Amino acid sequence: MPGTQLPWIITAGTFIKKGKRNFWDVCNKKNTIIVELKDSYYNKLIIEVENPAMIMNELNRK
Repeated sequence: MPGTQLPWIITAGTFIKKGKRNFWDVCNKKNTIIVELKDSYYNKLIIEVENPAMIMNELNRK
């Protein structure tokens, strides 16, 4: 499913750039994290979370 974008408001859905498939769900860029995936349908998840620092700490522990 293709993505949609309203500049400065929302980016959501699947976007393919240089052959890489990424999933976006972002309204506020300040709360965005990027998760690089291995052996997955998507190469990256670019998502908005409530507390980016806390989530990144949790992900880096695993």
